Amino acid sequence: MDFDRLRFVSERADTSEVRLALKMPEAPGAFQALYDNIFPCNVTEFTYRFYKADAPADIMIAFQPRTATYMDRLEKGGYSPRDVTNDQLVSTHLRHVAGGRSKRVGAERIFRFEFPEAPGALRKFLSHFGPGFFNCSLFHYRNYGHDFGRVLVGIQAEQTPEADVKVQAFLDDLGYRYVEETDNETYHQFLRSDNPI
Repeated sequence: MDFDRLRFVSERADTSEVRLALKMPEAPGAFQALYDNIFPCNVTEFTYRFYKADAPADIMIAFQPRTATYMDRLEKGGYSPRDVTNDQLVSTHLRHVAGGRSKRVGAERIFRFEFPEAPGALRKFLSHFGPGFFNCSLFHYRNYGHDFGRVLVGIQAEQTPEADVKVQAFLDDLGYRYVEETDNETYHQFLRSDNPI
């Protein structure tokens, strides 16, 4: 059996993972607040794309819950969670294509990161996105069981000297390996808006 087939089998056999569709406020710090509602659960997948500032963001998240209270906590937090663990459309297609081009994202910079697959790595990253910092406009992560997770992140930031200093300070403080993909032709073809606002 090859590794792709093994991943296919393991994803279907793993009953410890739950996948939810939910809504989250579109505001700096909202990822951190969501994560705090499920921490210290192991997040195995997270898909988000900025749509517009005056509407809640639609999120897909998969994690391994430690108790059955996560739905109550998310409901009370106003996230309107819906369990889509057994939804075949989500499992087969939608979780991979959520998002797409966003006409309202404005100035955006795209980065590929390697997150250590260790407790607290996502929390460390999200702790930087609060008031006074840039908004996260895209986030895609899936745990494949490696030592490092591959994460695609969009940050709403102009390419100006002032913004460059702030972004570079964030990248240096974070300490994760990264590649900036803002000029990648495929990003421009499939994800970047032609008319940034």
